[in-house]
Amino acid sequence: MCGIAGLLIPEMDEATIQARLDSMLSTILHRGPDSGGCHVAGGIGLGARRLSIIDLPGGQQPIWNEDHTIAVVFNGEIYNYLELRHDLVAQGHALKTQSDTEVLVHLFEQYDLEMFPKLRGMFAFALIDTREDRLILARDHFGQKPLYYSATPKGFLFASEIKAIFASGEVSRDVRSDGFLDYVAWFVLPPPETHFAEIHKLEPGCCLIVRTSRFWSWEMTQPAGIEDVDQAAAALERELHESVALHLRSDVPIGVLLSGGLDSRFIAAQAQEITGGSLTTFSVGFGGEESELPEAAKTAREIGSYHYAIEMTAADLSAEIDRVAWHLDEPIGDPAALAVMKVCHLAKNHVKVLLSGEGADELFAGYGRYPGMLQTSPPMTVRGGSNACANASD
Repeated sequence: MCGIAGLLIPEMDEATIQARLDSMLSTILHRGPDSGGCHVAGGIGLGARRLSIIDLPGGQQPIWNEDHTIAVVFNGEIYNYLELRHDLVAQGHALKTQSDTEVLVHLFEQYDLEMFPKLRGMFAFALIDTREDRLILARDHFGQKPLYYSATPKGFLFASEIKAIFASGEVSRDVRSDGFLDYVAWFVLPPPETHFAEIHKLEPGCCLIVRTSRFWSWEMTQPAGIEDVDQAAAALERELHESVALHLRSDVPIGVLLSGGLDSRFIAAQAQEITGGSLTTFSVGFGGEESELPEAAKTAREIGSYHYAIEMTAADLSAEIDRVAWHLDEPIGDPAALAVMKVCHLAKNHVKVLLSGEGADELFAGYGRYPGMLQTSPPMTVRGGSNACANASD
């Protein structure tokens, strides 16, 4: 999972910045229990908590470039980091680790803000560029990784979770009075707003350098060379297979969250094929006729995965509701939040990373209710990058 935090308060002394940063990082310890690191100098504090996935001993953060002018703290994974690393070395960059994090600093060193079109992955990172006195935040194309910030009269703060910003003691907890109306309409507040007046979400596909700059947007165009449904299906399967293969790059065990939906079944089948039959899958469900556990177990048997499952009850929700609210930071209309938390705790005993098909059922009509909904909607052709969703198992 990993978590990042930092603050830029020019008038604050280094000891106070360090204390503020320590409090922020302690609050998100659950995101990165393996290690932590920070940098404090010149009014800037930059820190990370790490869940080690790639280059376990060498990927400690912050990571710097060769001449110690660019540093990054990073939450996520860059799935094409091996290809990017190869190109950077060919251009003369000297990388000291095998981590995907280090690729970011050298990519920025080489391309500056033009680095973003080259990235495939899910990410939230903060980068300091001492050459031009810049602090840059960036969030992935679809906003899979969270990143919050607050601009106060004294300075600027950011973190992977809202509670970490509050832990700094520099930001008020004043509630945004009209946030509830957006929440009941969408079950979540669209970025950049949150339920708190002084805290904002960085929008997906954007970087922030005092002002917000968009580096990516969705294209609604007809892909070249696709003339019929069969060609479209074949192209989609190639894209998804490649995406799953990239998501499986890891130095630690990876599993799949398996439900009764089309998306997770496809990802599990592809992952089982790519890993050569060593996949572990995990499911969670409720009792009753609509439980997805039987369908998930059937898929596990068909693909031959090692399968684990748990069943939730109403009592579980009652017992854990405070903990779920603490992790969510602000109201989000996701009835599966507790179930996902519980199955991730189950998976933690076996793997360190989980893949899931978050959001794909809406795109691919993964349940029986979707075809009827699609019949009432106008047809459209959508083009976008393939991106299975990877979630840390903590």
